[in-house]
Amino acid sequence: MGKDVTAEHLVARIDSGKNTRSNIVAACRRCNALRHEMFPGAAPDPETYQAFVLLMRAAGLWGNEAGGSGTKKRAAGLVR
Repeated sequence: MGKDVTAEHLVARIDSGKNTRSNIVAACRRCNALRHEMFPGAAPDPETYQAFVLLMRAAGLWGNEAGGSGTKKRAAGLVR
């Protein structure tokens, strides 16, 4: 994998997720970190997070069209 890509466990190891092909996907390192940073305590399940990202992208608040991670945090209501 490249330096900007990481392996993401769909079901976290802490939640008994396994190191199996069906539980690991490639994820942008930044997006993987944001998934956990934006949802402290417990990262959302993959389907919920996918819906969240699609809504953020539609609003222009995700990806290259958005500002830094502070913009995403503000949009999620985590910072002012």
